[in-house]
Amino acid sequence: MNRFFHILRYPPHYFVSQVLFLCMGSYYVSAQQDWNYTQYVFNLYDINTAYAGNHHIPSFSLRHREQWLGTDGAPQTSVLTFHTPSVNEKLGWGFRMQQETIGARELWMFRPSFAYKVRAGDGKFSFSLAPAFIRQSMNSDKITARDETDPLYLGNRWTSSVFSADAALMYSTLTWFGGVEFSHLNGSKMKWGDGANGSYIVHCNAVAGYLIKLSENDLIAFTGLGRFTTSGQVQAEANATWLWNNFLWLGAGYRIGAGINFLAEWNVSKKLRIGYSIDLPVGEMQTYMGSSHELFLGFNIGSYSPSSIRYF
Repeated sequence: MNRFFHILRYPPHYFVSQVLFLCMGSYYVSAQQDWNYTQYVFNLYDINTAYAGNHHIPSFSLRHREQWLGTDGAPQTSVLTFHTPSVNEKLGWGFRMQQETIGARELWMFRPSFAYKVRAGDGKFSFSLAPAFIRQSMNSDKITARDETDPLYLGNRWTSSVFSADAALMYSTLTWFGGVEFSHLNGSKMKWGDGANGSYIVHCNAVAGYLIKLSENDLIAFTGLGRFTTSGQVQAEANATWLWNNFLWLGAGYRIGAGINFLAEWNVSKKLRIGYSIDLPVGEMQTYMGSSHELFLGFNIGSYSPSSIRYF
């Protein structure tokens, strides 16, 4: 028996606790990295492409986030995702389209993904590859330069297009999951011209979650998420959400060094979900930034009636 299947022999609490420990074990928190979402618990495909097809039916989601309200140049992000199973659910595929502005920078990204799934123990092990195509532009008119006569800044709009190699792993059952996703594995170089260059660094997202059934229609979900980069940046968070009557999710979480969040999702029907979250900075962070707000819309195509309901 190989090492992976040997690990699956441990109880779910062991695996989840190890990933949560990895997520929460560091107290150094850096500035924002690739992206920053609160409602990832409502659509795991957002943070792990190996999840593609786990809804059993085609699934769309639309997300918009306004970060640090009242701060000039604060991040604004819109994301559209789609994923679906294929070939007797042994394969899954999907895509992610993202538009983001941060100050003078604007980013557009399109990332298709392809996942392969195998039965393992009580759940499924998934592996995915996701080539991403990223275009960034920088409007120098929005930059305050020390030397405003520098020709580099006079009416220029720099652009750079790169390819990013991403990959992900996930293991999931009806009651728990764990996974990691790596992005920018190829360290793409951005060339703005006139010596203004940069490069992507490798990012890793580690996520885990565990569900506890309280009754036939009520449960509690605990999740943890850690974000790491090869340059030493670390960010970690933990969330707890309660599902009431298979109808309404209510939850709260804490992002180390950043603040607390509150989130809710309304299961309008078996096909439609609507979510909202607010992030509130705490401590010294309140002096520098405002609250962040996020809207989520999920829509499933078709219907699926499994013997046991999936909650993620």
